[in-house]
Amino acid sequence: MKRKLLIALIALGLFATGCNRDDEDRFNSEDARVNAEMDGISDDISTIAEDQYRVQLAATGRSAAGAFQSILPNCATVSTTFTATSWTSVITFGEGCTLNNGSSVSGTITVTGSTDFSSEPYVIDYTLTDFYHNDRLVEGNRNLSFTNQSTTAQPESHTVADIDFNYVVTYPNGNVYTRNGHRVRELIAGYDTPYWLDNVYLVSGSWTTTFPSGTQTSTVGTPLRFEMTCPHIVSGTLNITRGENSAVLDYGNGQCDANATLSINGGSAIAITLGY
Repeated sequence: MKRKLLIALIALGLFATGCNRDDEDRFNSEDARVNAEMDGISDDISTIAEDQYRVQLAATGRSAAGAFQSILPNCATVSTTFTATSWTSVITFGEGCTLNNGSSVSGTITVTGSTDFSSEPYVIDYTLTDFYHNDRLVEGNRNLSFTNQSTTAQPESHTVADIDFNYVVTYPNGNVYTRNGHRVRELIAGYDTPYWLDNVYLVSGSWTTTFPSGTQTSTVGTPLRFEMTCPHIVSGTLNITRGENSAVLDYGNGQCDANATLSINGGSAIAITLGY
């Protein structure tokens, strides 16, 4: 995805310059790689948790799309139990399971929600147990709060998710990284079908990542547009700061391509190509 190359570009073109800067203000290639991997971890876990919410919603007949097609691969097993007021799904990936996007996961994710699907907002929580993502141990929890509302982006009522997250990732070499923040994920198309390929999301928010070498903050300017049929972020802007350095990445006007512009420390926009 573009977000992975964004970090790499910034590592090479912005934060790795200036020999007289303090070490904590520098951004090296290792930090770039870790940041991109944590983005992938975050997205995968959120998608899995939301998937179980939609499975339960469809089972009650409350889904506008009717039956829902789960995104989980066959190697994952799901055990769901109910009380008078809640449901709990335990998703077990065993010693190794490959997701549809190629990520390898193991361990367990437990997702819990209320049986009152009419509540607004509708909140789900999930926890991780011995959960590994591409051999990285991931610890922490998240809270997703769903509402159905009209917005400027989509006047027709649709799903909007508020996501609070705080987690720790431990690498095989012992390095520990933390990330916390808040995202708003708005499903503006595809909410009325049972298939995920036609989904379109707008994402806003901000998050902070702490590396052994320093801290970086990312804030969405113009909402980022994700289309499930496109491997790139197709539009939106992201503001990035680390120490005294800053950059603005503009993903363009909605075309499914690898073209973007990058402005460094208030300078002129530079046309760039984001590949893989």
